[in-house]
Amino acid sequence: MYSRLSIMMFLQYAVMGAVMPIMGLYLKSGLGFSPVQVGVVLAMPAVGALVAPVFAMRIADRLLSAERTLAVSHFLCGVLMLVLSYQTDYRAVVAVYLAYALAMAPTMGLTNAIAFHHLPNAGGDFGRVRVWGTVGWIAIAWVFAVLYVAPAAGAPPVGLSMALTVSAGASFVLAAFAVRIPAAHDRPAAGTRLFHAAGLLLQRNILVLCIVTFLMAILNQFYMQWMGPYMSQIGFDDGAILPVLSLGQVFEIAAIAYLGWFLGKAGMKWMLMLGMALQLVRFLVFALAPTTAAVLPAVCLHGVSFAFYGVTAYIYLDRLCTPAERAGVQQLYGIASAGIGALLGSVLAGYTGQWLLAEDGDINFRLFWLVPAAISAFACAFLMLAFRPEADD
Repeated sequence: MYSRLSIMMFLQYAVMGAVMPIMGLYLKSGLGFSPVQVGVVLAMPAVGALVAPVFAMRIADRLLSAERTLAVSHFLCGVLMLVLSYQTDYRAVVAVYLAYALAMAPTMGLTNAIAFHHLPNAGGDFGRVRVWGTVGWIAIAWVFAVLYVAPAAGAPPVGLSMALTVSAGASFVLAAFAVRIPAAHDRPAAGTRLFHAAGLLLQRNILVLCIVTFLMAILNQFYMQWMGPYMSQIGFDDGAILPVLSLGQVFEIAAIAYLGWFLGKAGMKWMLMLGMALQLVRFLVFALAPTTAAVLPAVCLHGVSFAFYGVTAYIYLDRLCTPAERAGVQQLYGIASAGIGALLGSVLAGYTGQWLLAEDGDINFRLFWLVPAAISAFACAFLMLAFRPEADD
């Protein structure tokens, strides 16, 4: 079962890693969309995160198991991503990407819930399973680097659109594989999951965590949308962007591997704090030192920050819920934090890019990155003052 869960995580993050880091570049440079249009398109996953998990939460482990719901979702993702790879019109891209987002949105919460369902020691073993998701993200980046072919001047963006095709293929493989994962059979009575999950999210520390994760989701949209265009603007080759960005995931693997040790030494609160502080550091580097020598180590901080904050938050959340509440809590947490935050972050990042767009088409990234740096500083201070895990003991 450990091997099956690891493969599931590998494929889940390969699907996302094939497109998320370069989607902004694909839309801006490949399809010629404006920064505001890029922001609107990349807000569609957030819309999906607000709507789809509600239905997935009611289906998973009631009409279908979480494992079968994951299979259906990824089959739809594969079909829709293939359709998206052929779209060039702005409105068509928005419509298809929204449909894709609705199918994709529940899958993160589902994979987490499936892993926690099947792991006997979730706190100790989840990091060992989740690390394979990071390996999948890295692997797909290098697959893209091999397949990437820069288009000739005036030719269609074949090189960047190839990433969409690779992502679709990974979704089809995961859909077939998810059917082979045994379904867990701890289904609660109808109506209990939603009631208890909503009540759990109103607890002080979880509410604080939702607010900080909401801010983290905004920061992630700045990074995911504009890191590709930023790297292209400062001189990186387009075909090298995904492999270079995968360095963050290499360091994420190391951070997750020693996450249990760090948690034991620093404790829950300081791990979360350190994750947020690293966000601030990397955005300041992007703003103040736009050179290859400075950007490469700052990219590596992305993975460490995610491991210290993101994975720690999942573990903390799981400690406070019962198996019957697990799938519902994971989905509602995504809606309350990442869904709303990603929607606002996409629009905010798009308008910030448009506001700082020069006549030659370049963006003033020195000022651009100072916006998420300020948000990071506020989130870090709020977490330090408001999060009190000792109250849970």
